[in-house]
Amino acid sequence: MKFLILTLFLSCSAFAQSYGTYHVPVPAELNQFASFEVIDANIQIVNDKINVSYRLPTELVGPIENTVTLSGTIKQRKILKLRGPNSRATCVNTETQLECKVTYPDLIIDNASVEEYLKQTIQDPAELKARLEVATTFSTEPVGIVTLNKF
Repeated sequence: MKFLILTLFLSCSAFAQSYGTYHVPVPAELNQFASFEVIDANIQIVNDKINVSYRLPTELVGPIENTVTLSGTIKQRKILKLRGPNSRATCVNTETQLECKVTYPDLIIDNASVEEYLKQTIQDPAELKARLEVATTFSTEPVGIVTLNKF
């Protein structure tokens, strides 16, 4: 009986602390500077509903709180359409990860804080220049690909 209850619970609900990467689509010469670690993401699945949350990288938006929340319905297809208060995503859902191309129609970015943060954390002038270009690309057209690993 205990096994049956546990099995039913696990099949109806899943909540996982996740990690992964956030990538900004950029020209090839900036690619090595356009990926960021995501360590504080959550994926919650209850029956056929999915909720995802993660913080946008400080290197792109500055030190202001920018947590993205997305939700939707899991259907038979592996392609999901998720929406949030300030985001829209098309995701590929597999057993091990969720990969989403996300757009942010009205994202607030503090460009001066982004620049200040990067100057304080990056010593190499060439890397600083490249990271600033990535941040500018993102602020001009806030689109990214977030890949979250499931546990």
